[in-house]
Amino acid sequence: GKLLVFKLLLFAVMVTLAALNRFRHVPSLGGVIGSGDGVAAAIATLRRSIRTELTLGVLVLATVAVLGAIEPAS
Repeated sequence: GKLLVFKLLLFAVMVTLAALNRFRHVPSLGGVIGSGDGVAAAIATLRRSIRTELTLGVLVLATVAVLGAIEPAS
């Protein structure tokens, strides 16, 4: 039970980061590209967020692998 809750929490954080990327980081990057100010900072923020999301995805897959390997409770 605890492992499943852990997986669901990881997935929820992943979806939250994806929404943050889609609705905040990408539009802010589009806004600064035209002006030229803060492009490096916007790219660094988006890159860090994507790296975190990818790490969470790997953790979700590892958790699913563990869940598939353990025997169900009787």
